[in-house]
Amino acid sequence: MGMNNRLSAANACEAEMEAKKAFLELLIENEDLNRDAHGITKQVIAEGEDSLTPRQRFVFQRDVFRVFDRPCEGCDCHIPWDEKYDAYHERDGFCVYCYDGMTRDRDE
Repeated sequence: MGMNNRLSAANACEAEMEAKKAFLELLIENEDLNRDAHGITKQVIAEGEDSLTPRQRFVFQRDVFRVFDRPCEGCDCHIPWDEKYDAYHERDGFCVYCYDGMTRDRDE
Protein backbone atom coordinates (compact mmCIF):
# COMPACT_ATOMS: atom_id res chain seq x y z
CA MET A 1 0.00 0.00 0.00
CA GLY A 2 1.45 3.34 -1.02
CA MET A 3 1.87 6.34 1.23
CA ASN A 4 -1.07 8.19 -0.37
CA ASN A 5 -3.36 5.19 0.12
CA ARG A 6 -2.39 4.96 3.78
CA LEU A 7 -3.03 8.66 4.28
CA SER A 8 -6.39 8.39 2.52
CA ALA A 9 -7.37 5.43 4.69
CA ALA A 10 -6.29 7.27 7.85
CA ASN A 11 -8.27 10.35 6.83
CA ALA A 12 -11.34 8.25 6.05
CA CYS A 13 -11.08 6.51 9.43
CA GLU A 14 -10.73 9.85 11.22
CA ALA A 15 -13.72 11.29 9.34
CA GLU A 16 -15.82 8.25 10.26
CA MET A 17 -14.83 8.58 13.92
CA GLU A 18 -15.83 12.26 13.89
CA ALA A 19 -19.18 11.43 12.26
CA LYS A 20 -19.79 8.73 14.88
CA LYS A 21 -18.96 11.19 17.65
CA ALA A 22 -21.36 13.77 16.15
CA PHE A 23 -24.07 11.10 15.99
CA LEU A 24 -23.54 10.23 19.66
CA GLU A 25 -23.67 13.93 20.56
CA LEU A 26 -27.06 14.19 18.83
CA LEU A 27 -28.34 11.30 20.93
CA ILE A 28 -27.22 13.15 24.07
CA GLU A 29 -28.58 16.55 23.00
CA ASN A 30 -31.97 15.16 22.04
CA GLU A 31 -32.32 12.94 25.12
CA ASP A 32 -32.66 9.71 23.12
CA LEU A 33 -30.89 7.57 25.73
CA ASN A 34 -31.79 6.18 29.12
CA ARG A 35 -29.86 7.29 32.19
CA ASP A 36 -27.11 4.66 32.14
CA ALA A 37 -26.59 4.83 28.37
CA HIS A 38 -26.62 8.64 28.54
CA GLY A 39 -23.70 8.80 30.99
CA ILE A 40 -21.74 6.05 29.27
CA THR A 41 -22.19 7.72 25.88
CA LYS A 42 -20.89 11.01 27.31
CA GLN A 43 -17.83 9.09 28.52
CA VAL A 44 -17.33 7.53 25.07
CA ILE A 45 -17.49 10.99 23.46
CA ALA A 46 -14.96 12.42 25.91
CA GLU A 47 -12.60 9.47 26.42
CA GLY A 48 -13.33 6.86 23.75
CA GLU A 49 -14.74 3.34 23.92
CA ASP A 50 -11.47 1.97 25.30
CA SER A 51 -12.18 3.82 28.56
CA LEU A 52 -15.25 1.68 29.29
CA THR A 53 -15.37 -1.12 31.83
CA PRO A 54 -16.74 -4.46 30.60
CA ARG A 55 -20.15 -3.67 32.18
CA GLN A 56 -20.24 -0.19 30.61
CA ARG A 57 -19.25 -1.67 27.24
CA PHE A 58 -22.13 -4.17 27.53
CA VAL A 59 -24.63 -1.38 28.29
CA PHE A 60 -23.25 0.79 25.48
CA GLN A 61 -23.54 -2.06 22.97
CA ARG A 62 -27.02 -3.05 24.17
CA ASP A 63 -28.61 0.37 24.63
CA VAL A 64 -26.87 2.42 21.95
CA PHE A 65 -25.48 0.31 19.12
CA ARG A 66 -28.10 -2.42 19.00
CA VAL A 67 -30.79 0.27 18.93
CA PHE A 68 -29.25 2.87 16.62
CA ASP A 69 -26.51 1.17 14.57
CA ARG A 70 -28.63 -1.02 12.32
CA PRO A 71 -28.61 -1.53 8.57
CA CYS A 72 -31.28 -0.07 6.32
CA GLU A 73 -34.70 -1.66 6.76
CA GLY A 74 -35.11 -1.79 2.99
CA CYS A 75 -31.85 -2.84 1.35
CA ASP A 76 -29.79 -3.90 4.40
CA CYS A 77 -26.99 -1.48 3.49
CA HIS A 78 -24.79 0.24 6.05
CA ILE A 79 -26.17 3.69 6.85
CA PRO A 80 -23.32 6.21 7.28
CA TRP A 81 -22.96 7.82 10.70
CA ASP A 82 -23.86 11.24 9.36
CA GLU A 83 -27.22 9.85 8.15
CA LYS A 84 -28.08 7.52 11.04
CA TYR A 85 -29.91 10.03 13.22
CA ASP A 86 -32.28 11.07 10.44
CA ALA A 87 -32.69 7.45 9.34
CA TYR A 88 -33.81 6.50 12.84
CA HIS A 89 -36.00 9.53 13.59
CA GLU A 90 -37.33 10.67 10.23
CA ARG A 91 -37.09 7.73 7.82
CA ASP A 92 -38.19 4.75 9.96
CA GLY A 93 -34.81 3.05 9.65
CA PHE A 94 -34.45 3.43 5.87
CA CYS A 95 -31.42 4.79 4.03
CA VAL A 96 -31.86 7.89 1.88
CA TYR A 97 -32.13 5.87 -1.33
CA CYS A 98 -34.80 3.45 -0.10
CA TYR A 99 -36.81 6.19 1.60
CA ASP A 100 -36.63 8.40 -1.49
CA GLY A 101 -37.80 5.52 -3.66
CA MET A 102 -40.69 4.69 -1.32
CA THR A 103 -41.88 8.26 -1.01
CA ARG A 104 -41.49 8.93 -4.72
CA ASP A 105 -43.57 5.84 -5.54
CA ARG A 106 -46.16 6.82 -2.92
CA ASP A 107 -46.45 10.40 -4.15
CA GLU A 108 -46.92 9.48 -7.81
